[in-house]
Amino acid sequence: MPGPPQPGQIISGRLFGEAMRVGTAIQTGDGTWRLGLVGTRTEKFRSVTLTSADLAGLTILQTGRSFRGEGALLRLGTNEMGRESGPNHGPTAEGQNS
Repeated sequence: MPGPPQPGQIISGRLFGEAMRVGTAIQTGDGTWRLGLVGTRTEKFRSVTLTSADLAGLTILQTGRSFRGEGALLRLGTNEMGRESGPNHGPTAEGQNS
């Protein structure tokens, strides 16, 4: 792995059973890092401490977050979520007639 781990990277290696997304990366010592990782398939969170030797055995599959979705569908979804969370919906709206 060239360079220090960065949030947003997707990494793989013999230490993990699936590709992992780096959520947090904190240097804890000389060549030692504590990573907060989320499995790309299982979405399970793991916190691991890795040495420089461990990091050298990792492969970066993706260097950052990307969005390749359709903007119109994203807008439609967020508009719908806004309607659902409006003043007539949710637990605080129940029983209120103002």
